[in-house]
Amino acid sequence: MDFRRIHVTGRHRRFHRAVLAVAFAAAPYGPATAAGAKPKGPPALRIGIDNGHTSVRTGDRLTYVTKVTNTGTTKTPDLLLTQTLVPGLKLITSAPKGELSGDRITWNRALATGRTDRFSVTVEVGRLAQRTQRLAAVVCASAKTDKRPIVCASHLDVLRDAATDGSESSGPVSGWVLWSTIAGAVVSLVAGAVLLLRRRRKTRSVL
Repeated sequence: MDFRRIHVTGRHRRFHRAVLAVAFAAAPYGPATAAGAKPKGPPALRIGIDNGHTSVRTGDRLTYVTKVTNTGTTKTPDLLLTQTLVPGLKLITSAPKGELSGDRITWNRALATGRTDRFSVTVEVGRLAQRTQRLAAVVCASAKTDKRPIVCASHLDVLRDAATDGSESSGPVSGWVLWSTIAGAVVSLVAGAVLLLRRRRKTRSVL
């Protein structure tokens, strides 16, 4: 697989190879080419997925939009477009309506030369696995008769719940330190004022 044909959206591009490797490793290989037959190359496709966000939190509703384009010179065979849903995402709707099976939603399509089809999936972010720091969405296109992906794309968002855990847990400690510092400063000022007042009274009594 030529990774130059894999398109990634979002700001976390350094993670996309690991995410997509899972999708490719899980896909079964299709039947071998018959002896003596000239192998036919896969359709030329371009694919991308985006939800318009770079960070999300529990309770957010996200709409992932996938666009797949036939960049070749001939019509594609029947294609299977698959988007994988991370456990904890609740499917709200899809357009056009896809077929949900387990953690995957699929559509069947054949694309004419130069045609771009658009698919959207709206989900709600629910309770995700512990220590999840990034929410990943992966979409792949394959020939219906061969489950190996032709092209894939991914989108990654920072999970703000995880990103703020550290700051929230350190907040009370930081606040306690701040108030302790202020209280100490006030006590010092009061003590200084009392000492100064006593000195003035002592000076006056001497005079």
